[in-house]
Amino acid sequence: MARATLRARTGKASAASAGRGSRAGKSRPGAGSKRGSGSKRKTGWLVTAWVAAFAGALILISALLPAVQNWSVVFVLAATFTPHALLLWLYALVVIAVTARRKAKWLAVLTAFGLVCNALAVLPYADALLKPTSLRTGTALRVMTLNLRFGYADTDGVGVLVDEQAAQVLVLTEISQSSAAQLTEKLKKSLPYQAGTPDLDGGAAGTMIFSRYPLTVVDTAQTGYHSVAVEVADPAGRYVIAGIHAVNPIRCFESWLTDGSAIAALTTRQMSSPLIVAGDFNATAEHLLLRRILATGLTDAVRQAGPVWSPTYPTDIPLLPPLIGIDHILLNSRFHANKTHTVPIKGSDHLGLVAELVRR
Repeated sequence: MARATLRARTGKASAASAGRGSRAGKSRPGAGSKRGSGSKRKTGWLVTAWVAAFAGALILISALLPAVQNWSVVFVLAATFTPHALLLWLYALVVIAVTARRKAKWLAVLTAFGLVCNALAVLPYADALLKPTSLRTGTALRVMTLNLRFGYADTDGVGVLVDEQAAQVLVLTEISQSSAAQLTEKLKKSLPYQAGTPDLDGGAAGTMIFSRYPLTVVDTAQTGYHSVAVEVADPAGRYVIAGIHAVNPIRCFESWLTDGSAIAALTTRQMSSPLIVAGDFNATAEHLLLRRILATGLTDAVRQAGPVWSPTYPTDIPLLPPLIGIDHILLNSRFHANKTHTVPIKGSDHLGLVAELVRR
């Protein structure tokens, strides 16, 4: 009887032990699954961080070594987003510092180095922001440039802007034959003189200059779209203004490169006169095309007068502000930019750019 009781107790103990073992066995896979899930999440974050760092490195190389933009449109597109790459480097730095294993955290030093280099690459923006504003006195010349998006922009709105901004000279790109005819009528009192060529097929090639004072065509640039330079018989003193439009590098990379050389050649030929070059350059400050043009002795009005950050494109994407500045007003040493600002125009995918200049 005692032996039977002992066997029964022993059996119960064994069953209990087996039950605990079974429960423990069941709990281990769950714990392992949680650890595995956490590890996968960390890996996912690290992958995104390295993708961000790679993109930041590509952008940084394209900006610091602009000659590589001769090789491929990929480098041109990368250089476009140099200021925005700061966010990529910062994201990569934070994610690696937080999620990487202890032995791999030194890799955060690499991303920190990339962040510093990128900050140095956009230092001119900060430099222009911190320097004191230099206003010159003299007779003001107000210049405005607008991209009409194949002529779809509101011509009534253009007329209103000209009056509101008291523009004395207006450079219009992507102007169609119909919009040119409408603007000729609308601007006949404020800007009665004109030169240039509209696009007869409703494309992007049309470029025209409207002026308050008589003008004479003095030069052209052999660009993919029309580019023209005129001398304006301003009573305050004659000057030359070039209305230019460089080809979009995505559509034709080789033409974009040659357009930069053609515009630079035009500015070199006209540099002895008081000179303004305005229009849609399809290039930001980091692009090789604009650097070549500025190297001839021109200054960007936005960099000189501010605000330093004046993106003009795109304006037709809902909830997205303009991201890049590809419309510019450049000037040689005979002018000084006191003020610049952007203006919206209905129907266009660009903001207009206005600059108040004075003669030196």
